[in-house]
Amino acid sequence: ITFEIADVVIRSFDKLELSKGSITIKMSSGGGSPEAALAIYDRIQQSKVKVIFIGYGVIMSAALLIMCCCTERNLYENTRLMWHRTSSEFHVKEITIEAMNIEVMEFKYINDTANKIMSLHSNMSADFWSSINNELYFSPEEAKKMGIIDNVICPVKTSVGNCSPDLGFEKLLKQRSINCS
Repeated sequence: ITFEIADVVIRSFDKLELSKGSITIKMSSGGGSPEAALAIYDRIQQSKVKVIFIGYGVIMSAALLIMCCCTERNLYENTRLMWHRTSSEFHVKEITIEAMNIEVMEFKYINDTANKIMSLHSNMSADFWSSINNELYFSPEEAKKMGIIDNVICPVKTSVGNCSPDLGFEKLLKQRSINCS
């Protein structure tokens, strides 16, 4: 998630909202710039239409900020999620104590904002989110319990395999196999 991606997403929302239908975001992302994610977050929050999120693969860090504010949040069952303390880059060319203090204050602001957003869109407290010092990986089922998502999408083919076997049909197919050899 970069500022270039944020710009494309924001301009796309401006055009797509004119159709007055819902907007679906399909995403797999290992994260990226928290500031770029906050720009996308703000645009989604301002949307006048339903925003449906479908996640697959990985939804990590900055991608969680985007996902959590959508109207409807869905993840495929094998998606992996991750949250961690927000990281940032120093934006100064010459490092002084004053410049470092300014950057640290900005880092704290971004981190606190991200944790507040996560608590607003889940049933977990800001204290919980801010207590995570290392990477916290979790499943869609756990994300649903945390209130981050609404639905876990299970493949249709999985439900077919969960049916009880038809032993008569199996016997018929085995017999065909034997008769062919």
